[in-house]
Amino acid sequence: MIGKAILLNGASSAGKTSIVKLLQENLDEIYLNVSVDGCVSQFLTFYLNKPEYFGKLEAEIPNFNKTFCRIALAMVETGNNIIIDTVLTGGVDIANFVETFKEIDVILVGVKCELEVLIKREIERKDRKIGLAARQFDLVHEHGPYDIEVSTTDNNFADCANRIKEYIISGEKPKSIKKWAALKLM
Repeated sequence: MIGKAILLNGASSAGKTSIVKLLQENLDEIYLNVSVDGCVSQFLTFYLNKPEYFGKLEAEIPNFNKTFCRIALAMVETGNNIIIDTVLTGGVDIANFVETFKEIDVILVGVKCELEVLIKREIERKDRKIGLAARQFDLVHEHGPYDIEVSTTDNNFADCANRIKEYIISGEKPKSIKKWAALKLM
């Protein structure tokens, strides 16, 4: 039995993880959080604060993204419902995701937030590299449509989670992954 998959895509500090927690709390079924931050923390912690590895890490990002997608796919293929919490910032990221999930009906959610708010949150969090959200801002949503979009600038996280829950409950079949596939990004 194939599980269900939801992808939350947005810049760093947009509120994806907060929305995931609220969805887990409020959905009737169990959804596992498959977070790129969690995978980075799990697999790369040793290297993150060592400047001598920065160049090597940057070169490994495409391979890491492929691995992350395949971990998420394995969870869905073994019957788990998942919420993917990630940042897809360009052609290679999108192409890897689409290639990996082309046979799965993934609900694609754009988590949007104004840059000024992202920067403020980034500074307040103290666990983010300052400037990360600004670097991601123009790239993270440039690739095309979502099945549903939420704005954490205009709404609180609970309202965003409720809109996503309503979409899930509606039973509407996701269409955006096929549109992303048609972009031919690789």
